[in-house]
Amino acid sequence: MNARLCGCFVDTVLERLHSAMRQPGIALLEWRLDLFLSARSRGETLEALKLLGEPGRLPVLVTHRPVREGGGFEGAEDERIEILEKAVEAGAEWVDLEWDAPPDALHRCRSLGASALVSHHDFSSTPDEGTLRHWVERMAACDAQALKLVTHAHSPEDNLRVLGLIPWALRELDRPLIAFCMGPLGQWSRLACLVLGSPWTYVQLPGQVAAAPGQLLLDDAEALWRLFAPAPLHRDRAGLKSMESQLQQADKLASIGQLASGIAHEINNPLGLILGYTQLLLRDEKEGSERLEDLRIIEKHARACKTVVRDLLSFSRSTPSRKGPGHLHHCIREILGVVRHPFELDGVGIEITLDDTMPAMVMDEAKIKQVVMNLIMNAKQAIENKGTVGVVTRFDRQAGKGVLEVRDTGRGIPPEHLPRIFDPFFTTKEPGEGTGLGLSVSYGIVQDHGGEISVESEPERGSTFTVVLPVGEEPRESA
Repeated sequence: MNARLCGCFVDTVLERLHSAMRQPGIALLEWRLDLFLSARSRGETLEALKLLGEPGRLPVLVTHRPVREGGGFEGAEDERIEILEKAVEAGAEWVDLEWDAPPDALHRCRSLGASALVSHHDFSSTPDEGTLRHWVERMAACDAQALKLVTHAHSPEDNLRVLGLIPWALRELDRPLIAFCMGPLGQWSRLACLVLGSPWTYVQLPGQVAAAPGQLLLDDAEALWRLFAPAPLHRDRAGLKSMESQLQQADKLASIGQLASGIAHEINNPLGLILGYTQLLLRDEKEGSERLEDLRIIEKHARACKTVVRDLLSFSRSTPSRKGPGHLHHCIREILGVVRHPFELDGVGIEITLDDTMPAMVMDEAKIKQVVMNLIMNAKQAIENKGTVGVVTRFDRQAGKGVLEVRDTGRGIPPEHLPRIFDPFFTTKEPGEGTGLGLSVSYGIVQDHGGEISVESEPERGSTFTVVLPVGEEPRESA
């Protein structure tokens, strides 16, 4: 497991610095000058910095952190910055500065040829997401090559909130971010940095004193990586781009869902009043009167609006699900029984391949039927003339998940439309032919069931929509 690991040297034994600078398995060495100085004189420290001129050593990140940032230095700020500059002049490739350090300190170190890491530490708690993003945005305003945020985790949710900043910073601020939590939950947090796109993460070198609770040991990092991430550490660009696109889509749809839910609730009440009063007026009207026909038109369009509101609430998962034991195959067969005949009349065939080992699962059958219907009808509409819709299921026993694929031989989806395919009201149909909510609602239903929905498409070669649903129990009798 080589690369993207920053080994922390916190021991004050000078002799160990020689071996640390050639430690296999890491790409960068952090030299904590504040801890080194706590047991040595300034002169001895400056003498030790000459090791930075030796050939064949690891690149070094020098840190001289004040006490307020969890460091061991209590002297004047100018003295601390001067030691960092001396280290850069001696050959240190990176310098770690606090986000509120004097601006000229960062510029001076940069002018001497070092890359800059700007840090912020808060060991008291993990603030809310808005505060965390504010801190990172302030750090990003500095002229630095990388950013670092360290907080204290009281729960796994704290860790997730901090780790979520890493792809966000890459996407929104175009800055690499090292972000993790201290404490007993910190080990996997540090390792997760690598998966999410951090330039490196910190590990404690063998034989050194632990720097902080939750510090990740080099041997532990290698073992954990083999256990949890057997894929190569250097991921291909296409894979990273795909991961980033999925995060962007999830973030966007979550925001749209909140907006849709708010709008739908505000519209729902006045629509209910309109329908109620319309139905009261209808009772007193004579059959065949012009006023009766006008009221029926009002009722018809009010009900159409209620349908749109219901779909918006389904997309935003604001309507409760009635989940119980159910079977995906029951849903599929019922929908196919309804659509098969009209499909055949239009020259569209249906090919079905159902996995007999598919077990029952906990689901809201009515909502899953809605997903199946939406996908199958979309597949038919994508076929302009004659073609085939394929419905395939399979049970991934190892992952404990049921998979549904709906394929068509239609015209496919243009690449520029794929990122918006699940957005509410996005449609390529002619006005009046659809609301653009079918796939959005399906997305919300699948997410509510703890599953995932995705699409692959190629123009003129058709599309495949894939729904993955969790199976939380042993397979029962197949259906």
